[in-house]
Amino acid sequence: MSIGCAADRPRLIIPPKRKTSATEESFEKWREEFGADDAPSAALEPALPLSAEITQCPYCQEPVDNPSRKLKRMLHYWEQRSCYGHVLRPTDTIAVCQQHRDERSVLPAGQQRGWPYGEQGRELFTDIVHTAYVQDPLLPSLDLRNPSMLQKIQPLGACEFVDHVLVPELACMLIQDDMGGKEAGIELAHARQVQNESHKFGVAMYPSDACGPAQNTRRASGSWVGASPKRARQHSMDKNAYTRTLYVQQTLDGMRRSTRIQQVGQHITVESDSEEEKGSAASQTWHQQRLHLPRLHAASERPAPLPGKHNHDI
Repeated sequence: MSIGCAADRPRLIIPPKRKTSATEESFEKWREEFGADDAPSAALEPALPLSAEITQCPYCQEPVDNPSRKLKRMLHYWEQRSCYGHVLRPTDTIAVCQQHRDERSVLPAGQQRGWPYGEQGRELFTDIVHTAYVQDPLLPSLDLRNPSMLQKIQPLGACEFVDHVLVPELACMLIQDDMGGKEAGIELAHARQVQNESHKFGVAMYPSDACGPAQNTRRASGSWVGASPKRARQHSMDKNAYTRTLYVQQTLDGMRRSTRIQQVGQHITVESDSEEEKGSAASQTWHQQRLHLPRLHAASERPAPLPGKHNHDI
């Protein structure tokens, strides 16, 4: 038995360690520029870029006096995006410029004159009025979706009438009451004038929480004073919503389920799948749902269960 020499056996050759091209000085410069890795909290929420020494807007070059925390966050948002290579356009930063202009002139004037409400107040008023006249009216005569009421408010729909008529009128009445009411000689026309003058202050001081201030340039500029953003899409649906199939939501103990109703002349018929539901439908309370639900599949349209499997009701 012969043993081969060691030189004939395969050997594992480890390549030499490659030297990095970056020196220690380069790493130190990178740490100073991008920050150290041992500070995760600072990476999650870095310091706001606008300090006390900066008194000029980096986008419009206008002076900035005592910037608020909201303005600092907006500036930090766009400066962070520019650091990542995003090319800022004038339309991106118009909300920042409008914010520091409002803080310099609009907000102090509004606070001095005691103007309240704003978009947050409008959303609250809209929700209350919509519940009282559309979603769950106390009396049938107050339901704006009745055919008799729709004829009176044409060409507006129920939600449009709430947004453009009832909510502004409610705001004027509250402004009139805050200023002393008729006992103090404040007429409704004067309250309506105060409402028109305080539009821009209300949008700047109490903006809606539906979207961020850095993205919504129309709201920050004070040009958007329409209805609640939460129901903006519903306006396009509400014009002919009553002529279509209506959807309502039934509230039961322990669960919520949806049932479709159709209007036939002056009567409303409820479509149910079981005889038990048909017998008890007349004595149950129906609450109209705010948003339109997708059409429920009929019993004949439901897919058949797979063979060998049983469906149990939970």
